[in-house]
This record gives sequence, structure tokens and C-alpha cells, in this order.
Amino acid sequence: MLWFFFGIQGTQEDNVKIALEVKNDEGSEKHRYFKINPYDYMKAERYAEQNNLALLGIYHSHPNQPALPSPDDKQFALPNISYLIISVSGRGVSAPKCWQLDEEQKFQEQIIEILL
Repeated sequence: MLWFFFGIQGTQEDNVKIALEVKNDEGSEKHRYFKINPYDYMKAERYAEQNNLALLGIYHSHPNQPALPSPDDKQFALPNISYLIISVSGRGVSAPKCWQLDEEQKFQEQIIEILL
């Protein structure tokens, strides 16, 4: 699964308001990697602008892997975008973890709070 999430950007915290599914353009390795078509990314930015929201991040799953950024995640990561990752395995689903690149191009975990 691959989703963009949008919301309100704050000085101390961001509030996610909506998530929209995006097509994984990876081809035959979709179960291991994700790739977002640049056109879909531009559509997401336009959607955010038209709805007075910010494109906050991308949600994806890691089948049978921990909810930690992979080397591939780092290679394609964009600054100021959060990467919400959930680990999925035969034993179930782990708690999601959220990551963002810092100034030194290292992933830092972000604190997330799920409000219903």
C-alpha cells in the first residue's frame, strides 16, 4: 500500500487530515519497493494547494521487515517529507513509525499520536 497524506503544518506538530492512495509505479518488484510517478507527485502538490493543505508525507508498508527506513527509502527520500512506515508480517502488523531526513541526510524518528 502506498498513500500520500495531507494536513496542516504547524511549528511544533503537523496534523494529518486526509490520506489518498497513490499508484506504485515500481513494476514487478512492488512487494519490495515503491516508486511514485513524478506526474502523481505533481498532482498531489496541486491537490494540497487547491485544498489549502500541505503534502506532509508518504505512507508505505514493509512486508516482513521492521518499520525502519531501508537504504532504498533513504536513496529516494525528499527533505521535509515524513515517511510513515508500518511493518506487516505473518504475525500481524506493528505500530507505525514515522521518519524524516535531517540536515545531515540521516533519518530521525518523529513522534506520532493517533487521534480518533
